[in-house]
Amino acid sequence: MRHSRALLPPAALLLATVLAPLAQAADRAAYAGVGLGYGAQEIQQPGLLIGPGQTLSRNIEGSDLAARVFVGVRLHRYLAIEAGWVDIGEIDALVPVITPDAQLEQVQTTLETSGFEVNAVGTWPVNRDLEVFGKLGLISWDSDLTAGGVGGGGSDGQDLAYGIGADYVGTGRLRFRIEGMVYDLDGFDESITVTASVFYALPFGR
Repeated sequence: MRHSRALLPPAALLLATVLAPLAQAADRAAYAGVGLGYGAQEIQQPGLLIGPGQTLSRNIEGSDLAARVFVGVRLHRYLAIEAGWVDIGEIDALVPVITPDAQLEQVQTTLETSGFEVNAVGTWPVNRDLEVFGKLGLISWDSDLTAGGVGGGGSDGQDLAYGIGADYVGTGRLRFRIEGMVYDLDGFDESITVTASVFYALPFGR
């Protein structure tokens, strides 16, 4: 009996060593999903002076329907890598200008922004049905700006993306997500999305 008890610690250690990779593999999954929600953008510009102490805002800002498509690989219980495309939306704004003949006009301005993003996702299981996560990555984006029916004012770049969210995983392979993302786009004062998504997970390595 003493001999058996003496063997328990080494045996438990050996069992834990053997089962650890299997437990990690059990959390591995590939997944893909789509989402819809809210997107907001803002570009601040110098105000238009129209008189003593009178200034009109020339900011381009607004909100629209946002959409996203994404795929990911769950590498570990606490870590995943995701890639996808996001449409932050199209906004319309009336921007005041002074014409060459000194008339004040409102110019219809449209801003549309989208991009491809890659994110590392850190996940924390709250319980068997709910997980919360944080994202950090990069977005390669393109923005088209049209003023008065004339385009050519767009821009593009690669910038920081980050956000938080939660996954409901209690339905098996079909899962649901809500998340908020911030895109630190050069030249923008605000670029955010809040979306609800449905995605399908396919475990592997089991």
